[in-house]
Amino acid sequence: MKYLNNTMKLFISIFILLSAITCEEVPFDKVYRFWVENKSDKGIVFLVSYNYPDTLIPDTYNKIRGVATGTKTPFDSHDKWEEVFSKLPADTLSIFIFSADTISSYDWQIIRSNYKILKRYDISLDYLNNNKGIITYP
Repeated sequence: MKYLNNTMKLFISIFILLSAITCEEVPFDKVYRFWVENKSDKGIVFLVSYNYPDTLIPDTYNKIRGVATGTKTPFDSHDKWEEVFSKLPADTLSIFIFSADTISSYDWQIIRSNYKILKRYDISLDYLNNNKGIITYP
């Protein structure tokens, strides 16, 4: 019984010691999000460009996102959208929509040079807010 009491005292002492140590608070990363919704009968892929009024397809193939038929896919930022839009050249984001078949059938440079898009949305912060953060194709 004496052994149990000593073990218990040691446990309690360690618990109190660890409880007394203050940890630096780590800020929680907030994510700001909009969605691209696919209401078509085929898979699509989208790419976000921060370069408007330049409407060329950016050379950022590694940043494309797929959206299956009847679903939506998020696009996230760690900055508030107000901050993101305020830093843009013309307060506008461009969202390029591609056919998933096009992406799988052609080289990215051919897609870019032949402008093989289904649609381009040039959206403002107001558009994003008025549409509850959802960009719907078609």
